[in-house]
Amino acid sequence: TKLALVKQINQNRTDTITGYIRHIAEDFEQKTAVNIPDIVYLLCLLYHNDEEVEIELEYVSHRGHHAIWHPKNLLFENHSSYGSETLGKFNKNETDWIVFKIKNEHILYSPTKFAMKNWDTDCAVKKMKLWIGNKDNDTWFNMTESSQINVEFGEDLQEIKLDRKEQNNYHQQMQNNGCRYLKLEFCENHGNDMDQFCAFCCLRFILYGIETVSFE
Repeated sequence: TKLALVKQINQNRTDTITGYIRHIAEDFEQKTAVNIPDIVYLLCLLYHNDEEVEIELEYVSHRGHHAIWHPKNLLFENHSSYGSETLGKFNKNETDWIVFKIKNEHILYSPTKFAMKNWDTDCAVKKMKLWIGNKDNDTWFNMTESSQINVEFGEDLQEIKLDRKEQNNYHQQMQNNGCRYLKLEFCENHGNDMDQFCAFCCLRFILYGIETVSFE
C-alpha cells in the first residue's frame, strides 16, 4: 500500500542517516580526516526536501534551426516554437539535437520528470532521447529506461516521468562528473517527409527535479 511504501522510504532514509553518522563518528574516533562531502551529504539527508521544482535551464548549442525558430524558444512559456533545419538538410537517419545547461551551478538536483508541448503538424517530434552529461568531455548518460521516448502529437502539455531507479545515478553523475548538461535528441517525426519543411518542431520543454544539495 501507499502507507507501507512511505514507511519503507522513511525507514531507508533513517537507516542511511544513521549509517552516515556512525561513519563520521568512526573517523573522529580513529583521528582520521573526516570527508567533508560526507558531512554535506548527511546535512542534505537531514534537511532533504521532497518538493518537486522546475529546474531552470539555459541554452548552450544545437545542430541548427530554421528561420526564427531557435531552441531558446523552448524555455519560455507563450513564446515562439522551435523548428529544426529543413528535412532536406539531414542525412538519412540523422537525428537532431539541442544542448541545455542547468543554470544554477550552486544547486544539485535529482531530475524526476520532464514536460513537453509538442506541435500539431507532421513535423512534430514522435520519438526522442534525453541525455544528461558533460558537454566538455562529451560524456552522456541516457535518462530513460527505454532507449527512445514516445512523444504524443499535439500542443497539450505532456509529462514523462524518468526512471526512479536511475534518479540517484543522475545525482551522482552530476556531483562526481560535472554532468550539468542536458541533451535532447530528436529521432523521428510524426510523418513529415517533405524536404522543404522542418524535420522537427515543438513548443516547450520543462525539466523537473528535487533539490538535493545547495552550496549557496
